[in-house]
Amino acid sequence: MNTFRWGIIGSGHIAKKMSRNLFSDKSNVLCGVYSRNKNSAMKMAEIYGGIVANTIEEFLSLDLDGIYIATPQSSHYNYIRLCLLARKPVICEKPMVINCDQMNEIIRIAKEKNTYLNGIMSYKYSPIYNDWKSIIKDSDLGNITSVKVEIGFDAINLQKRQRTIAAEYAGGALLETGVYAVSFLNNLFGDFDSIEADSILSKEGIDLHDKIIFIKDKIKFEIECSLMKLMSSEAKIYFENGLLVMPFFNRGCSYTLYKNSNIIKNKTVPIDCMYQFNENKIEIIEGKIESIKNSFFEMLKEQQLLDRIRELIGVQYSQNIEKI
Repeated sequence: MNTFRWGIIGSGHIAKKMSRNLFSDKSNVLCGVYSRNKNSAMKMAEIYGGIVANTIEEFLSLDLDGIYIATPQSSHYNYIRLCLLARKPVICEKPMVINCDQMNEIIRIAKEKNTYLNGIMSYKYSPIYNDWKSIIKDSDLGNITSVKVEIGFDAINLQKRQRTIAAEYAGGALLETGVYAVSFLNNLFGDFDSIEADSILSKEGIDLHDKIIFIKDKIKFEIECSLMKLMSSEAKIYFENGLLVMPFFNRGCSYTLYKNSNIIKNKTVPIDCMYQFNENKIEIIEGKIESIKNSFFEMLKEQQLLDRIRELIGVQYSQNIEKI
């Protein structure tokens, strides 16, 4: 395959940002765009090529090797389902779906149709991710004593971010920002003994600021995620004799390792979403239906944690958003 033919659902900020990266590689070509915003879809097509489909049916009739979905999460499930039923490989922005019922259903369809399905979790594909796992497993810094992760931005005072706190789009701190932290901790540690969670809710019942605690083997794993204030997007793993600091952990771009108070290793790689897209392309070309680094099993485990946290903080969306 000389070129990989992409279709994109969505034409907002995230879709535009991803397109700049994706189509800077000439092996990727844009064949079609489908979006509720016809004007922005036409602008994307003018820049990168391809046609603007008038309906989702027209879009899915195109010859596409893969589809990238970058719409509000309230619409993810329906679009993923339609793509899989049309046997079109899918890579979807986070969170892939709203609940476990939806996750189980899209995994079922992917298996039935023998069609690739994955969600965006760039940190898992970073060149330094294996460094983190090795440090956690094999370092001489002693046992882990605690882990703290924070991530957030101020959506309340930014007009362009209002969608992220709107109930009709399944907004909220957990699904907008906390999803990264939950995935991160599940992937590195997993199988927690207990979960606690508390939240500041909006008048609509949307979580604006969450504090989540996982316990495993008496170790506390703390998450703070917010749509009320800018936070550092940093993960810290505390050892008996050291500290691992991971700025912008969700992007997998750097870390600093301390032994006692001394820096013993510092590493940075470029922030690049293409680490994931390049691996996922190969998996699609090879006929795989799931990613080795983001398996169906892991995706479902993460969704189970998200569902449990939503239950604890009392966040529910409309039946139209939650249904399968």
